[in-house]
Amino acid sequence: MVFSSNTRIGYTHMCLTAATSARPSLATEQTLALAMARHPSLGAESPAAPLDADTLQVILKFVRAAHAQLVSLKRLASICVRTGDLVDRVECHYSDGGFETFGGGGGEWRQPVTLKVGEYISGIGGRKGDSLDAIHFTTNQGRIIEFAGRLNGGSAFSMSIPARHELLHLSISARWTGWLRSVDNVATHESPWESGMAKLLLAHPNRAIFEPRNAGPFVHRVGALAAGHDLDVRLCTFAQAEELAAGLPNCAGFTFNSAAPRFEGVMTVHFKDRREGNNDWRWQTWLTAGWTGDDPAPTEWPGNAHVGPGYHQEDWGGEDDWEEDDEEEDEEEDEEEDNDEEDDGEDDEEEGEGGGEDGDEGW
Repeated sequence: MVFSSNTRIGYTHMCLTAATSARPSLATEQTLALAMARHPSLGAESPAAPLDADTLQVILKFVRAAHAQLVSLKRLASICVRTGDLVDRVECHYSDGGFETFGGGGGEWRQPVTLKVGEYISGIGGRKGDSLDAIHFTTNQGRIIEFAGRLNGGSAFSMSIPARHELLHLSISARWTGWLRSVDNVATHESPWESGMAKLLLAHPNRAIFEPRNAGPFVHRVGALAAGHDLDVRLCTFAQAEELAAGLPNCAGFTFNSAAPRFEGVMTVHFKDRREGNNDWRWQTWLTAGWTGDDPAPTEWPGNAHVGPGYHQEDWGGEDDWEEDDEEEDEEEDEEEDNDEEDDGEDDEEEGEGGGEDGDEGW
């Protein structure tokens, strides 16, 4: 996007006015001015351009502190769901590596909701009867992602989230069978993405600056590491996988088959000596942070182009198409049974023509 001089100045003034109107102060105004000055679309035409070097350094400290605070705040990063006839499992994964789980292991994984930089859950609803039939999430950017077992089951429900607030925690009750019953409560807080500083920082073209800073021994990546080149394959817990990967010589990372970045219990884990892989959402990889070997970018998994986040009606055509498919399958089964009966009849005739005891055994 290219700004004219007047547009740049007007846009800068608008952002400064909007962001400082609640708590006007020289420090805040200078910080916002510098944020705009550092934006490449504005450059020398920013109001911060005439400031001397010492003042700029002081303002830069404010900007860095605001950015560090924004990145360090715990926030909901992704939601992983399993569905079958009902919503079987919901997992909330956070930017600090923690996660919460509800439900059991029934159904199948659906493509997770991964929140983008500046995006947060601003609404939640679905359908429920005796159990949770469907659940959907709405984001502040207008995305609506639905996970459904039965789209028309139960009655509609919605949970209230105040304006400018984001979902942080869910409370979902389950039946004694393990099936999820209902969303009982939500915990929210005022979204840090709604602050004036955050909005100005979001204008930065490099969104990677907002990724949580990883200080641990492993870095998460969605996708699978390539087949082969296994240093080891173990049925283990996530903690055991981290410990084993840290101790294996030349271990590039480990990978496992799940839509969720972490797992409870035990799972088959592959430990690899290479980083070639893809971005298949059904697999997760944790790369060794100190790896010094080749680190190629993951290849595109073709299935990503055909499946969107959640489980939408158009993905399977709805109940009518299922019924048609069932009818076609029933017709095919009837034809196969008719053919089998005809074949049996021919075989019986041939065996009967043999006469005697063989013919009797044929029957």
